[in-house]
This record gives sequence, C-alpha cells and structure tokens, in this order.
Amino acid sequence: MLGVLAGLLGAAAIVLVIALVNGGYIYRVECPRAGGSTETEWTYRWNSVIPYVGYDRSGCETHSGTRVALDAIGLWSIDDDPGRREAEDHSSEFPPEAVAAMKANCSAGGESRAFCDCAFDELTIRLSPDEVQQLADAIRGGATTFEELPDDLRAKVTDAAAAAENDCRS
Repeated sequence: MLGVLAGLLGAAAIVLVIALVNGGYIYRVECPRAGGSTETEWTYRWNSVIPYVGYDRSGCETHSGTRVALDAIGLWSIDDDPGRREAEDHSSEFPPEAVAAMKANCSAGGESRAFCDCAFDELTIRLSPDEVQQLADAIRGGATTFEELPDDLRAKVTDAAAAAENDCRS
C-alpha cells in the first residue's frame, strides 16, 4: 500500500515539474491597439534555452503561462503585482500638429487616409517622440528594412508595423 502511495506521489511530482517547466515557455502577450482596445495573443517560446527568462515584447504586457494559471485559480493576482509593467501608450506625448503632418505624409505616399490615421495611431502608442525621431533619422540615413534600424528600436517598430498591418488594412 505504501509503495502505491509513493508511486502516485512520484507521478504527481513528475507531472507538476513538467507543467511548471512548460509554463515557462508559454506567454500571454497583451498589446494596446488604436482606439483603446487590447490585442491578446499566446506564444510558445520553444527556442528559449531556460524557461521563464527574458521574454518581453516591446510596448506590451507579458506574463508566463504559469503566472496566468496562478492568477486564474486565485493564488497570485496579476493585477496586485507591484512589479507589473503596464504596456506604454505614448500617444498623448505627441503634439497634434506633428501627428497631422505624419498622417499627411503617409497619405501623400499613396496609402489611404483611413490606413494612415490608424497606422500612426499604432505608431504613436508604441513609440515615444524621441523614438519616432530616431526612426525618421534612420530612414533619412538610408534605412529601408527593419534590420537596418538600431537594435533598441527594431522590435518596437516591428510591433507597430505588425499592428498596423493587422488592425488597419481592411
């Protein structure tokens, strides 16, 4: 009888360890969208060497699968986490005339006004005015692909462009 109990406890411990390790590779990502909505997606970081270490998506709030599960069963609320980092929204930092000029330049490039309005809403949510200036400087300097952007700016611009493609093209 004691052997059966030890076997069941051992099996439960193995399942728990597998679940905890796997939970460190799964992330929920919440990103702000134009108009105040939030996009939520799940990603599996199978190429990470160590679970729970280092996944972050620029401008978004990320939590491991384990953290989300602990929140769901009431053991550790995400909302009560003092270290919680909210996704940043930089849109209020831009002067309206600067946003209007960016949107007008986009429209002059052949895109529809509706797309430009939406795309620059996405851009100004994710990038600060200084980062938009860095992006403009890189483009003026000859950058034509994301890979040619400075490392610290590449992920944010890639996320903003993906959001514009997903949310603004209809």
